[in-house]
Amino acid sequence: MLKSLAVNQEYIQFVNQLKNHIKSSQIRAALSVNRELIQLYWHIGKQIIEKQKQTKWGSKFLESLSR
Repeated sequence: MLKSLAVNQEYIQFVNQLKNHIKSSQIRAALSVNRELIQLYWHIGKQIIEKQKQTKWGSKFLESLSR
């Protein structure tokens, strides 16, 4: 009975380590995705501003782009 209890504790510890590793990897993946999206949105915004400076007043550039 005592050996069975030790095996169960070892198994529980193993499963908990796996769960912690999975959660940690999921968090790092989410942070990486968020970082990439922020860079993408910043780049898109920068390109829109640059293009808007090049277009003539009344060209409805933003209106056309939003569609």
